[in-house]
Amino acid sequence: MTLGEKLYTLRTKQNMTQEQLAEKLQVSRQSISKWESDATRPDLGKLKFLAEFYQISLDKLLDEDVDIFDLNDVMWAMTTRFQADTDMITIPGVQCHPLDPSNGPEYSSHLRVRGVACKTIFDCTVPFEQKDRFQRAQFMEIDQEKWKDVIS
Repeated sequence: MTLGEKLYTLRTKQNMTQEQLAEKLQVSRQSISKWESDATRPDLGKLKFLAEFYQISLDKLLDEDVDIFDLNDVMWAMTTRFQADTDMITIPGVQCHPLDPSNGPEYSSHLRVRGVACKTIFDCTVPFEQKDRFQRAQFMEIDQEKWKDVIS
């Protein structure tokens, strides 16, 4: 999924028009349209804002070989790219989402204030210089007609 496709999907899942998003970002509607069609890319500041606005990490927004809306893709990235000792970042004292049921003292005695807890980032991005090593395995096509008795 390209960056433009992700931006379009994220915006439409929020039931926002291009005009509404453009107003929040203080850009033109045409800029949003160009980003969503992959004609141009937002600058880094706008990308950071978009990631924060949609509550996803910047690497999930930019990584084009993983569809962040497909649980199988996300799980593939976590199982093939993630090492807990180096790729997990904990951030204590983070303001939680109001609907998070684990953000209060009744959940854990370590939480002193409702709405503030520790969150985790799982970095499943590929180091740029190693992109060639992180390719998905290709499987051969099978002749389903030949094997129809076995696979049915």
